Amino acid sequence: MSIPFLYEFYRCFLSAFIPLPAKLTTLIDKFKNGYVVYGELDILKLSPTFDIEWSFSGEDIFVSQDGSMPFQIANDTIYLSDWNGRKYTIDRYGKEITE
Repeated sequence: MSIPFLYEFYRCFLSAFIPLPAKLTTLIDKFKNGYVVYGELDILKLSPTFDIEWSFSGEDIFVSQDGSMPFQIANDTIYLSDWNGRKYTIDRYGKEITE
């Protein structure tokens, strides 16, 4: 699957639901035999055939006030922060990891 195809898929089918964040260069990342789509309001995990496997929403929009990156993937974990500065850690199944 090429990046242009994924962007076209986003533009045609997802952009009405997931706005393109201004500071994000890659809004669809490969993740665990599928894709993670980062949006301002939600994070979606899509299967290789673009079925939604899970979604995650926070208390506020996933945008940073201080210029830091509000969305990062490391290994099997997704790190998010919202407008109010709350940090979220999500496992590969879309469940929040609490310490």
